[in-house]
Amino acid sequence: MRHHEVTAQAARVLPRFQVGTWVEESKAIVFVWGEVDCATAPRLAGTLADMTEQGRLNLVVDLSGVYFMDSTGLAVLAVAHKRLQQAGGGLVLAGPTPAVRRSIDITGLDQMMPVTDALPKVSSALLESTRARDRAPDVDEDDAPQEA
Repeated sequence: MRHHEVTAQAARVLPRFQVGTWVEESKAIVFVWGEVDCATAPRLAGTLADMTEQGRLNLVVDLSGVYFMDSTGLAVLAVAHKRLQQAGGGLVLAGPTPAVRRSIDITGLDQMMPVTDALPKVSSALLESTRARDRAPDVDEDDAPQEA
């Protein structure tokens, strides 16, 4: 197999860009694959805005399939985070690849919103984000109702 054949096969496997959603009540996971750059970021922005407009204020963006993200994509995430915060919700970034994680860290997005290494940690991150937002006190065992 020649190099150009391998490259052609890889191009068929790796999507230029795709976005999909999983929705449940007021929360959603937005799955992103491929490159997020100035050409594809508007589609991601539109999906995130649609979720917010539909009342889904707790969003997780699964970045595990993103192999490149430029400043346009990072800006989309920052704007969505701000919009969700203003609406009383939150945004969690999940599973960024090493290259994308480096960009998130360098730009300080990891200081603005939770970033988890994998999707299974997302539900607890959303819970913590909601608790912090609501500033609801945790119930201590001493405060729990006692059985007779």
